[in-house]
Amino acid sequence: MADTAAADTSAGTEVFSRKASGLVRVGSTLDVFIFNVGLVSVGIAIAYNQYYGPSLYPGAQPWISTLLAAAGMIFVAAAFYCWSVVFPRSGGVYVFLSRTINPGVAFVMSLIETIILLYYAALAAGLIVQVGVSSFFGAVGTVARNSTLVSWGQTVAEPKGVFWIGTLIIAAAGALLASGTRRYFTVQRVLFVIAVAGLAVIAVVMVVGSRGGFSSSLTSLTGLHENQVIAAARKHGFVAGGTSLSESWKFIIWPLLPLLGAVQSVGIGGEVKKVRRSQLFGMLGAVVATGLVIALFALLSNKDFGYTFQGAVAFNALSGVPATTSTAPWFAVLAGILGHNVVLSGVILATFAAWIWFWIPAEMAYTTRSMIAWSFDRVAPDKLGFVSETLHTPVVAIGVSTAGAVVFMWLIAFKAVAFLTFIEVLLVVWGTVMVAAVVFPVRRRQLYESSPAKNFRLAGVPVMPAAGLIAAVFFAVMFWLLWQDPIAAGALIKPSKMPVEAWITLGAVVIGAVWYLWVKAYRKRRGINISLAFTQIPIE
Repeated sequence: MADTAAADTSAGTEVFSRKASGLVRVGSTLDVFIFNVGLVSVGIAIAYNQYYGPSLYPGAQPWISTLLAAAGMIFVAAAFYCWSVVFPRSGGVYVFLSRTINPGVAFVMSLIETIILLYYAALAAGLIVQVGVSSFFGAVGTVARNSTLVSWGQTVAEPKGVFWIGTLIIAAAGALLASGTRRYFTVQRVLFVIAVAGLAVIAVVMVVGSRGGFSSSLTSLTGLHENQVIAAARKHGFVAGGTSLSESWKFIIWPLLPLLGAVQSVGIGGEVKKVRRSQLFGMLGAVVATGLVIALFALLSNKDFGYTFQGAVAFNALSGVPATTSTAPWFAVLAGILGHNVVLSGVILATFAAWIWFWIPAEMAYTTRSMIAWSFDRVAPDKLGFVSETLHTPVVAIGVSTAGAVVFMWLIAFKAVAFLTFIEVLLVVWGTVMVAAVVFPVRRRQLYESSPAKNFRLAGVPVMPAAGLIAAVFFAVMFWLLWQDPIAAGALIKPSKMPVEAWITLGAVVIGAVWYLWVKAYRKRRGINISLAFTQIPIE
């Protein structure tokens, strides 16, 4: 890497918009682990798995699907880990692709990735309202037999409640990021301890709890009887089946969504200390740890709530059948009923809200690092890459990300944009990064040979290209499953009626390509060849 450093020094500000990024390496190994585990969000994973799996995929066992998804993500994490040590800088896939494939392609794909991640930041804010706040009022109100709280739970889950409360949450996340990366990591550590402790409490309740105890609490608190709920669901088309490996394989795309977060610390690589150790533990550790925990709660849910009942009560809620709980029967609501205690219900719901929160500032942080990387390479306005000298945070980019997330909050609340369809696009972007990992040792041989990744071998096989190849195939299969599944996503391109996500993606491609070509010509007229930046490692 010495040759690239020398090139950087000689070129000076003619290549990059400044000599130093202004970012500081404050993230420890624990911080990186928490960042990735938070982006997986055990709370979101459990909520989605137990709500949609038994209800819409007869015979699908979420614990099997989760372990399969985690197995595939191991190879994705290995490839991203190699990228993180080759380019220990902030900026994520934009940096990798711009130095390997093509800077124009890198910018367009990174722009698309930014839009998608801002959407998921907004989605998480919406889930805090629906799975956290609404479920809190609903569960506590049910346990306390307080109709007012139950009514509040229903009200906040309406579009206006989701939008306004979600917007406040997004604004709070933006303010935290702007206050300083060190402070952000400190807050995340505190919340992580609270979230893990709460999860441990829930695990104990479920280990001690029983199917009979849950059934008794369900009837006494809600007036519902398990058999009646199941019978009503079957009458309206619900199908309950035994364990099905084929359905579990089809359902893999749901646990894959949160597990994709386990590798996103690549976006903040320039702010991580001891990159080789921190990124290894942070990414691979996050995949393994969260995969096992999510699978464990799926098994405990089957034990206490019953697989068929979970499916039936969620099916009724999704289908508008009255035989269901007053608020949507997310896992947290059922766990609150199992606990049959107001304080315990509060702990359970607060725990899930804390887990969901992690998604929001972390997704926004990733997008801001992409923005400042564009700016440093002169692909975007210099002001977008402004980093506060006192806070060492990209405050302008954070403002842009916050505003973008609020726009998506509106789309989610009032237009019901289908959330998994965007994953198809993200898989294409990240799949390209995986393919780039395969060709990188050939296309940029000198850079590869001088990096630590050259020495990463398993049974004599180079890890970077091998992991990239397996991960690319895995993503291709996941893309096909999403495209074929009308429940989760379905085809992104529909001749009869193009979905909103398709138009957003197409718009990003066109605007991104036109912008890159224009800015390249604009910089050239002012004597700046932006192509020089892509021959070397970004500034630190």
